[in-house]
Amino acid sequence: MNGRSRRLGALDLGTNSFHVVVAEAGEAGALRTITREKEMLRLGDVVAATGRIGPEATHRAIEAIVRLTDVARAQGVDEVEACATAAIREAEDGSDFVETAREETGVEIEVISGEREAQLVFEAVQASVDFDGQRAVAVDVGGGSVELAVGSQASLDWATSLRLGVGRLTATFVTSDPLRGKERRALDAHIRATLAPAVEEARLHGYDFAVGSSGTLLSFARMAQHMDDYSDTATGLTGYRLDAAAMRDLCKDLLKSDGAARAKIPGIEPKRSDLMPAAAVLVLAILDECGLDEMVFTDWGLREGILLRQVAHPVFSARDPKRIRARAISDLGARHRFDELHGRQTARLTLALFDELHELLGLGSEHRELLGHAAMIHDVGNVVARRGHHRHGSYILRHAELAGFEPDQRALLTALVRYHRRGEPDEDDPELRALGPDERAVLRPLVAVLRIADGLDSSRHGNVLGLDVRIDADLILIRTVSTSGDPGLDLWGGRRKADLLEKVTQHRVVIVGPDEVSPPGTVRDRV
Repeated sequence: MNGRSRRLGALDLGTNSFHVVVAEAGEAGALRTITREKEMLRLGDVVAATGRIGPEATHRAIEAIVRLTDVARAQGVDEVEACATAAIREAEDGSDFVETAREETGVEIEVISGEREAQLVFEAVQASVDFDGQRAVAVDVGGGSVELAVGSQASLDWATSLRLGVGRLTATFVTSDPLRGKERRALDAHIRATLAPAVEEARLHGYDFAVGSSGTLLSFARMAQHMDDYSDTATGLTGYRLDAAAMRDLCKDLLKSDGAARAKIPGIEPKRSDLMPAAAVLVLAILDECGLDEMVFTDWGLREGILLRQVAHPVFSARDPKRIRARAISDLGARHRFDELHGRQTARLTLALFDELHELLGLGSEHRELLGHAAMIHDVGNVVARRGHHRHGSYILRHAELAGFEPDQRALLTALVRYHRRGEPDEDDPELRALGPDERAVLRPLVAVLRIADGLDSSRHGNVLGLDVRIDADLILIRTVSTSGDPGLDLWGGRRKADLLEKVTQHRVVIVGPDEVSPPGTVRDRV
């Protein structure tokens, strides 16, 4: 850990589970998760049954707090910020529990309101999901409550909390397995009656899409991933999209299943399986009442909201998705000690080439930013070994936590790093299998641009300061209009990596120095 970063810890004392997350806050406030741990205590079951936490549950909860704070302190966190939600907030002896925890563990617990919980969740959503200029309704389903919030990437306009958590609903309404029709109807009527006024207010504020967070909703995303044999699970669920029809089918399957069958469904935690029938009825009501066509998911939630509150974070306070992604790439590179000067030079040349060639290549503005990030981070695999660094780099990116990137963006970024060096994509490569048809269509043109730019800094001295590109009927002439130092190695590097661009465009590619008056023949003649 360098002197410009610090480690922070957040403890979320929830109705179903206690969670701790440790993250490193970089110079500009961007967060990198170090570790996550949780204890599934189901505290809400006890409170729902008795109205109190009681001595036995208090003992188990205190032990869990000790274990989780030990995890954080082992990672270099001096003080863990702890927040308690619905179960502790509503328990008759909740204040006694907070005092006991402080005396026995030294942890100061802040019991937050449901509205404050919704606000913190929305801050995490803003910092992890690209709204693309639209407005979102955030939906967080916990054990004791459901939080709803509406806003843009830059502002939170409205937030509320409803007593509709899946633990609470299960304890109150569910006695049969599978859920009987009479119980389901009563549960559904209660949910919709509670939801309707809040959703009406949310609609007045206006939203274009929905973002789902928390363990319950993420279970639906994980189930869908397993059913679709989704290949990019290592990068997490942030940005994963699931259409409403698929979510309805999952809900119907859950409502037909008994406990034994649900326990075998990939994506559902065993300790959460008994809550899934109530979750299915709740999700169906949310889809209907909110009028949703799909839901976008995020791994970030209350815990990350607590962490963001601990730091001055201009990246996140600005809610600029491009800055979020740029900081994520910069932090990833710094962690792996990448050659930043070469990365920036390659990115500068890559974008200069893109601006001249994008029409010929059929690329849009949405590809420009992602290509620039790939150029910046393309050599990150050198931290493992120079030999095969393109493969090492793709592995690092597949498993990296990159705030602000959606799954298809991460998959294309990973593929660009994998193929930036040489060779053609192979159907057996995991990087290619992870791409959708749109990403496959643009992979080779993007790689072709990246390879030349990388070659034009073969010396690692930043000799090529500018490019002038001329496109004729069958020729692409790239001239280095100004240089510092001897550009010989850089020109050689660019020429030897121009073959893919020739294949993609069916144009002859000629790269010349500033003093070369006429094209020196074909690229292959020169190399």
